[in-house]
Amino acid sequence: MAYTKIDSPVEEKFNDVRSAPYGQRLMTSIIDSYAEHEPDRVYASIPINDDDLSQGYRDISFFQFAAAINRAAHWLDSTLGKVDRKPGDPFDTFAYTGPRDLRYPILVVAASKVGRRVVMPSLLASVEAQVHIANVARCTTFICGADYPFIPAVANQIPGSKIFKAPSWEELLAEPDSAPRYPYTKSFEEAKNDEIFIFHTSGSTGLPKVYTTTQGMQARIDKTNEFKNDKPRIVVDMEPGSRIYCSIPVFHSAGMNLALSSTLHFGQIFVYGPSKGPVSREAAIEVYKYGKLDGGVHPPFLIEDMLRDPVGRDLLSKIKYAMFGGAPLSKAAGDTLASFGNAFPAMGSTEGSVWITHAPVDQRDWQYYSFHRVMSVEFEHHVGPYHELIIKRTPLSEAYTVFFDAVPSAKDEFRTKDLYSRHPDPAKSHLWKYEGRTDDLVVLSGEVKMYAATLEEQLRSVPGVKHALVGGQQRPVPFLLIEPVDEPQTEEQAQKLLSDIWPAIEEHNRNVLETTQLRWQLAMVAPKDRPFVRSGKGSVDRRNTFKEFEKEIAQLYEQAGFK
Repeated sequence: MAYTKIDSPVEEKFNDVRSAPYGQRLMTSIIDSYAEHEPDRVYASIPINDDDLSQGYRDISFFQFAAAINRAAHWLDSTLGKVDRKPGDPFDTFAYTGPRDLRYPILVVAASKVGRRVVMPSLLASVEAQVHIANVARCTTFICGADYPFIPAVANQIPGSKIFKAPSWEELLAEPDSAPRYPYTKSFEEAKNDEIFIFHTSGSTGLPKVYTTTQGMQARIDKTNEFKNDKPRIVVDMEPGSRIYCSIPVFHSAGMNLALSSTLHFGQIFVYGPSKGPVSREAAIEVYKYGKLDGGVHPPFLIEDMLRDPVGRDLLSKIKYAMFGGAPLSKAAGDTLASFGNAFPAMGSTEGSVWITHAPVDQRDWQYYSFHRVMSVEFEHHVGPYHELIIKRTPLSEAYTVFFDAVPSAKDEFRTKDLYSRHPDPAKSHLWKYEGRTDDLVVLSGEVKMYAATLEEQLRSVPGVKHALVGGQQRPVPFLLIEPVDEPQTEEQAQKLLSDIWPAIEEHNRNVLETTQLRWQLAMVAPKDRPFVRSGKGSVDRRNTFKEFEKEIAQLYEQAGFK
């Protein structure tokens, strides 16, 4: 076996991390240590047949995972050449784009072994956004796991670019006993500033912002293990060995953190869904049927979709952990999960990685977050009941979070642009409900401001409504867009859906200024074949959805007599 004998005492010293303190265990060394000392320990579980999940799942051990990483590291050296980087030189970067399979974490860890870093553009990003990301990352090398027409379109705009086809995951996992070792001998101190991967924001307010993660920043998540006996427990403290399905793509920071941190640092098993096609209710139900799951991590829209289906609802009722984040979950959906006793709100961000929060003590408070003291949070009043969450720079936030590493320009504080409202019960004033982003504030003409997140959330609880958006930037009055669950076949059916939601709108209108009231003639039900635009993590992209329906919105105002 490739791991039956360590090549040198030096490598043994750095690979065996069993006695290393939390926060100083490199992901490369953790994987090699498990492969050496617990080779049968399960890292992940993948469908036997992507097209037919009823055939069951195949577990991938850490021994197999480590062997695939070694094979990929040798492939990178032979394909791209060995890295000859001097201190202070920028890291050689390649972009990887492929199906949602094991190659993402395999190539990330392999790249860190050979001294390269990986940028992972979203499959949903435009060519313009991908060119921007590549330029910011100084990337001219593109590795593909499948044939994507947009990759040549991106590469053609990058001088000196090259495109390579990655080995299949089957090739990388084949015959692990014969995979040649790729030694990694760096200590934590030597490697902590090595850049390993790059993620980007959705670009919902413009071109995507790009953030780099180092080995030390990734290891920072490991320090959360110091709180695994906390009362109340932290959200990520799920039972080791739990099989967790993450429907958030692995090219997104949340997906990669689950693929690497939850498995390496917390002992969970990452369960993959189908590698191709959109993430849908139908696909998720198949994973829940055959993946032998203990929990799931999903964007709210998928949980809401599953709960609309009797089979999906039953499957969600049987898991221990239903974790959601990235956008508000509708009250109806959250209350249902709370009745199952498995609602776990999670919070994270591209620049902040995993946020340290406590699990709900009372499931009825599933909408609220309790931030661990090491986050060093403050809430600054923004408008109405809404407060912006701010991370203050303190010894604790520097030791346990990555905000100030990811954003060096944030000197004394990091402004998240996330808005929260305080729990109405004075005894629970430490609990805060996520309401949306400061970018979501609608500023009408005349500087009249409105924030419609609460209304949008209420409308998502109406049967037949998948999502709702309120806009009207620099317009005299706001408009409403509805994304239906099922496509209205006639204008009468569209009007019926508006009739169903209008009582909630009338309640809203009774409590706001006339200028910020919603009007029937400025409400539109989107066609089913034109769904709202979504980001890589599955949340609705407000800015680009409004852009998609720009002509229809202008027509609404014209027909209603507003300029």
